[in-house]
Formats: sequence, structure tokens, C-alpha cells
Amino acid sequence: MVSAFFKNVAQKNDSDSNCCKIALLSRRKSSSEMKEKFARLFARLQEVLIGTPRAPVGRPDDREYPDQLRSRQVAREQIETYKEQEKPAVQERTLNEAKATAAAQLALTQSSIQVRVHEMKARAALARAHKDAETVK
Repeated sequence: MVSAFFKNVAQKNDSDSNCCKIALLSRRKSSSEMKEKFARLFARLQEVLIGTPRAPVGRPDDREYPDQLRSRQVAREQIETYKEQEKPAVQERTLNEAKATAAAQLALTQSSIQVRVHEMKARAALARAHKDAETVK
């Protein structure tokens, strides 16, 4: 019944079902709604805990496990956040590389044009020198 409750709520929301579960528990609305539903079935709901925490062998105290579960969920969400942040960073790097390539291409084109201009000037000077040499003869 608890699982079905969360599935129904998750279907109503656009976000990930795990995020819905955490949001529901943080609002404490889910516990009261589930208590009402359990009361209709003549059952008592003591507490809602997402996940299945288990204490290590020989250690009966499991009060810290809900915190560990929350920490794990936060870590998973951080990983997803970093993945999402990485996408625009990769796109920005690609754009910067394209801009740098374009700037280098512009400089290369200008250099190529200047080389052709110098070649033409050198040919013209060589032609003048040959012409002057012929007139001197």
C-alpha cells in the first residue's frame, strides 16, 4: 500500500519518483494521508521509512541509517546535477575551440595574403632588375 501511494503521487508529479518520496516525507503530508488510509483498513501506521536500512551484524542501533539514506540520495542527486552542469561546459568548450580556430584561420589567411603580396613585389622587382640589366647592355 505504501509503495502504491508513492507511485500514485510520483505519477502526478513530473519529477523523479525518488525526489517525490523525499519531498513527500519532508512535507509530512504523506504520513498523515497514509495513516488515514491504513485506519480505513483497521491497521496502524507507525512510521514511514523509504528504503531498507539494516544494521551491521552485532549492532542493533539503526537510528543513523535514515540519515545515511538521505545522504546517499543527496549524493545521487549531486551526481545528476554535475552531469547536467557538464553538458553546457562541454558545449562552451566546443564553442571556444571553434572561435579560436576561426581566429587562427583569419590570421593564417592574412599571412597567406601577405606572402602572395611579397611574392608579387619580389617578382616585380626581379622583372625591373632584368629590364634595367638589359638597358645597360
